[in-house]
Amino acid sequence: MAAYVATGGTCVPKVTLYVKDSDAPVWEKARALAGAGDESLSALVTDALRQRVERLEAQQKIEVGTITAITLAVGDPEKKVRFTGRLLVSRRLNGAETQIYQMKDGRIVWFEQRRHGNVYEIYESLAHLADKVMSQGVVTDEDTAFLEEASAAAGEEFLIDLD
Repeated sequence: MAAYVATGGTCVPKVTLYVKDSDAPVWEKARALAGAGDESLSALVTDALRQRVERLEAQQKIEVGTITAITLAVGDPEKKVRFTGRLLVSRRLNGAETQIYQMKDGRIVWFEQRRHGNVYEIYESLAHLADKVMSQGVVTDEDTAFLEEASAAAGEEFLIDLD
C-alpha cells in the first residue's frame, strides 16, 4: 500500500517496508554504503528494484521468443558449455565469427570462433556488453551496428553511454 505525499506540486508515493530481523544486517550495510539520509537509501533500493524489474522484463521477452538449448565448443583443448537461450545476432566481426546470445535469465553471452580456440564471455545485460566494447578504445561503425542489431533482436533500445 502506498500513501502519496505532495512535494512541490507533484504526488510522490511513500512506501513503508517492514524488514525481518534476519535481514537487518543487509539493510544496515546498505544504509552505510548509501551514505547518510533516507534519500540515499531510497535511491539504492530503487536502483536495485529497477535492475530486478529490467531482468524480469528481459526474461519475459525471451519467453516470447524461440528458446533452445545451445551448446558451444570453447577453449584449447576444446570443452563444451551449454545454456538455454536464443541467438540474437551473428556475423564476422574483427576477423572472427561472432555471436551474441541471450540466456533465459536475460544475461548475454558473447561468443567468438577463433583459430586457436573459441572464447565466450557472459554479461549481465546488453548495456554491460556495450560498455565493455565501448571502453576498448577505437570503436568501429561495424561494432556499433552489431550491438544495434543485437539490441533490436532483444527488443531493447540501443544507447551508447559515454559516462
